[in-house]
Amino acid sequence: MNRKENTGIIPECYVDTNLTETLTGIVCNHQKGCANVVKQMNEKRGDRFALGIIDRDKRAVGFVSEFLLIAGNESLQVLKHKSRPHYLIHIIPAIEGFVLRAVEELNIELSDFGLPAGLMELKQETKQQDSKRDPRFVRLFQALKDASGPQTLRSVVEYLHANPYSADPNEIERLISVV
Repeated sequence: MNRKENTGIIPECYVDTNLTETLTGIVCNHQKGCANVVKQMNEKRGDRFALGIIDRDKRAVGFVSEFLLIAGNESLQVLKHKSRPHYLIHIIPAIEGFVLRAVEELNIELSDFGLPAGLMELKQETKQQDSKRDPRFVRLFQALKDASGPQTLRSVVEYLHANPYSADPNEIERLISVV
């Protein structure tokens, strides 16, 4: 897969970065934690395009209040900043639940990828720094590419990457609703 130049796509955790890069081939600017994603967007990207990819945590980062919901489903929400070309994708409920939903949808066994099937054990694996390049996750994400959540994530990220300053909210809504 040809890797595409980073245009401000900023995932919050190592496994989110692995997922996004595996699905799209776009090089991401990993930042550890929601607060650092928001800081990178707010302080470093200014009026340039930015797409933060974060888990929908119980606690919201203050900067998120500057965003409006464009579209959402049970797996993803897409938000747009009120005045900047900045977007957020919330993964619902968090990356591990997102992955487990896709695994169940395609009837895949995590053990086939050397990964634990339980939520808590999977969380321990996803929190490791090496999950960013872990070949087990790369193989899993390649296998999950046709599940509805990963497919939608890929479509939205690729659309925003291709249309950073001219994205149509109606097209984003259409992409989120296509399953």
